[in-house]
Amino acid sequence: MTITYHDPIKATLETISMRHPDLSVEVHFANDVEGGAAYAMFPDDGAAPSIVLSSDIPVFAVPGVIAHEVAHVVVGIDAMHGPVWEAEYRAIMLDLHRAIVGEEAGPDVIAEIDEEVAMSRASDEDGTATDYVKAAE
Repeated sequence: MTITYHDPIKATLETISMRHPDLSVEVHFANDVEGGAAYAMFPDDGAAPSIVLSSDIPVFAVPGVIAHEVAHVVVGIDAMHGPVWEAEYRAIMLDLHRAIVGEEAGPDVIAEIDEEVAMSRASDEDGTATDYVKAAE
């Protein structure tokens, strides 16, 4: 028997590293993540940001959540889910699709990315977004 496993989390981190070779960020899983699925933490002391993901996130969703939070780290805490964050998130997701699927994203994939962006933007508007405002404690 031969079992081949393709790790989507490893592929996500490698894809992001190729896009941002100088990026320094730690990714952690934790139980009972306050405020939902994940957040990016920007320490006041100048240390590298970190991303905290809920251990409850289904494995198939982890790459997209990591991409979402890394986009926050790349563009900075003040960008929220605005146009600069949106452009970075889209670019990461398109790179990730190419890396995992081996081809350019079609209209259906782009529509899914657009839907995720719209939901993130809505969370800014209704005050439920918490994934980029955490400070180191």
